[in-house]
Formats: sequence, C-alpha cells, structure tokens
Amino acid sequence: MDPTIKRNLQKKLISDIRRMYGPALKIIIGGPLAFCENNLFREVKADGQAADAREAVLLADSLVRKKKIPVKS
Repeated sequence: MDPTIKRNLQKKLISDIRRMYGPALKIIIGGPLAFCENNLFREVKADGQAADAREAVLLADSLVRKKKIPVKS
C-alpha cells in the first residue's frame, strides 16, 4: 500500500476514535513503523508513540498524570 494512503487511513482512524470517545482519550502508536519514524505520532495526530510495551506504559502514565484523567483501579 502507498505510504501516503496508509498515513491518511491512520489519521482518519485516529480522528474517528477521537470523535467517538472524546478528546480526553489518549492515543499512543507503536510498532515497527513508529519505531523507525520518531515523529510519526505528530503526523497522524496521536498523543505519543512508544518503541515497546514498557515505553508505552510509561508514556500512558505520563499522559494520564499530565491531564489529570481519573483512572479506575
């Protein structure tokens, strides 16, 4: 698939998710493509990106604390 088409689909998916769940939901991307392109999250309008699961958990914790989003235990 053409990379531009793929990015547009990613942006649309993130936009659709935000529309459905509201702006308080934080979206983190990851995987091989995100690992290779440091600022991909900005291009697709995500809140951040992580190279692995450990980094994703740390980033999610940071985003939740920064926005003071209540988390149910």
